[in-house]
Amino acid sequence: GWKRVIAQKWQSQVPAVSAALPVAPEDRVPAASGIAVHFNESVTVTASTFHLECPAGTPVAVTATPEPASDDSSFLLRPAKSLPAGADCKLKVTASQVSDPRFDQKMAEDYAFSFKVAAGS
Repeated sequence: GWKRVIAQKWQSQVPAVSAALPVAPEDRVPAASGIAVHFNESVTVTASTFHLECPAGTPVAVTATPEPASDDSSFLLRPAKSLPAGADCKLKVTASQVSDPRFDQKMAEDYAFSFKVAAGS
């Protein structure tokens, strides 16, 4: 019946990254800018959810804060230091560290994207 369809719809919706900014590699982002990660639903993240390397192979600590009015579906990441000018950076979202607070479902797979820091910043 309809109850089973609704339950399946809710349970089939596992957390996933729906967008990440800056969109790369075309964008040349300022060294002091933040990174936005948007999910398809409200999620719970941990201190080890987001891994930034800038340049690749060089870890940079980030602080993740929920964006206002996003209902915990969007997070703004602030690097602990300015990103090196001209660097190719990579952000990974660790699937096992992202969960749906209602059903405790995890993301299906890690999400990664790259972007380039502006040369003159």
